[in-house]
Amino acid sequence: KLEKTVSGNIGMINTAIKPLLSDLADIQNIDGIVNISASISSAGFDRSAFLKSLDSDIRFNANSPTVQGYGLSDLIRKMFDRKVHHELLKNPQQILFNNQAKTTFKKSDGVISLVKGKENKFRFNLSGLATNGVVTGKINLPTNANQSVAIEGTANVIFLSGTKDKQTPLNI
Repeated sequence: KLEKTVSGNIGMINTAIKPLLSDLADIQNIDGIVNISASISSAGFDRSAFLKSLDSDIRFNANSPTVQGYGLSDLIRKMFDRKVHHELLKNPQQILFNNQAKTTFKKSDGVISLVKGKENKFRFNLSGLATNGVVTGKINLPTNANQSVAIEGTANVIFLSGTKDKQTPLNI
């Protein structure tokens, strides 16, 4: 019946992303290895109060993160070979949102900021073969045990198309 307090720094090295995201936010389609450093402070009598007073600044970098069910890598490969994949490229969203596809980036880094359970923001930078992107958004923490974490975001990905001699940047 006493208020519980947590304060300090957390470091995780060479940690699998998939189980971490699965437990924290029920995200099942992102995999890779990540290094994380975070500062955290909070106090509360129960879980709801603890989340409402949570302050944290989480920084990470990941090598070769993979997104299952998203075919950006396939789309880029097919766009560099337009003659062979002409018909498929008429409908690029079928390539992008193919459940069998996966996109592997070379690296990613970012930050997640949690301030008193409000104004929770994230920003991820992604880079890969002929690809650069930024994913930004906000995280709404649950206010009671029956709610889940809500994530809203926007992805802005720039990639190259065309030929090896003349490359054209495209924006998704």
